[in-house]
Amino acid sequence: GALVITRQPRNTVGWLMIAPALETFLKTFSMSIVGGVDVPPTEPSIIFLLAIWVDRITWVFSVFPLLLILLLFPTGRPPTQRWNRLVFALAGLQISLVLVVGFGQSLLPFDETWRVANPIGVIPDAWVDVLYSTLLQVVLGVLALLSARSLFVRYTQGSLVEKLQIKWIASASAIFGALYLVTVLTVVTTGLRWGSADPVALAVQLPSVLTLNALPVVIAVAILRYRLFDIDIIIRRTLVYTVLTLTLGATYLVGVVALQALFVRLTGQESALAVVASTLTIAALFGPLRRRVQAVIDRRFFRRKYDAQQVLEQFALRAQQQVDLDVLSADVVGVVQETLEPEGAQLWLVRRS
Repeated sequence: GALVITRQPRNTVGWLMIAPALETFLKTFSMSIVGGVDVPPTEPSIIFLLAIWVDRITWVFSVFPLLLILLLFPTGRPPTQRWNRLVFALAGLQISLVLVVGFGQSLLPFDETWRVANPIGVIPDAWVDVLYSTLLQVVLGVLALLSARSLFVRYTQGSLVEKLQIKWIASASAIFGALYLVTVLTVVTTGLRWGSADPVALAVQLPSVLTLNALPVVIAVAILRYRLFDIDIIIRRTLVYTVLTLTLGATYLVGVVALQALFVRLTGQESALAVVASTLTIAALFGPLRRRVQAVIDRRFFRRKYDAQQVLEQFALRAQQQVDLDVLSADVVGVVQETLEPEGAQLWLVRRS
């Protein structure tokens, strides 16, 4: 965030990237007081009560700046004036969450393992549970979807530069969303809590956390140095190797299970040959399967590039067999027009004796 601000001080995105630093500061303060507390004091101090409140609402200082970044990226302004209403809605929801927690009859830490009476609480705990845990979270989900939609609106209406920048954050956000969904499903199905020290919980949460922390880097690259990289190549390779990894992993597991069952049926015991055979199969499949997956992804998601590649390959075959210079020259101009789609194309030949 500081790097973006030094280069583009008027860009709101840079200032929003700094906002999560406030969460880190507040979380450190709250955990130094309520961290590790199993039984709260009967007469808590004002500092202790403040630490509980901070512990429960610090997440808003990372989530809401992220949603605003999606809405304002990359120019620091909404796509159109109409989207200003979403900015006010996000600000109002953030204030509502902070006030609902602060004026509840009881104060709870983030893990909700215990509670203490709130001396300024006027909102019944039942209302707080409905508002904080259900209603406002649903509203947050809707506003998050609208913030993500603003990127697509800007992409369809933006300039070529903005489209390149949006591809960076869209690809990183898609990867984070997929990993986060896996994390949520794992936590829900296994009954593990966020931040649990269980190895399974740590294993599924680590990729999504690392991807989330990579988002600021991606945003800074997109705003400051996007021209140094071809984002289409990165997206393409990410899709190819993700699909390839999942396919080979599933093939390996199925192969091991099937061969082990076969060995048990034939010999009455398991054999290490199942693992060896599956590994050799994966090694043999890697090259052909990668080419097949890449061809499918190119046809489905990068059609124009795939078509251009096919045209060039066909031209290369024709050029090897063509001896008429005039026919070959016309073919070159036709290929350029078909693959690059310029406003005009001409070919000059210099004949030397």
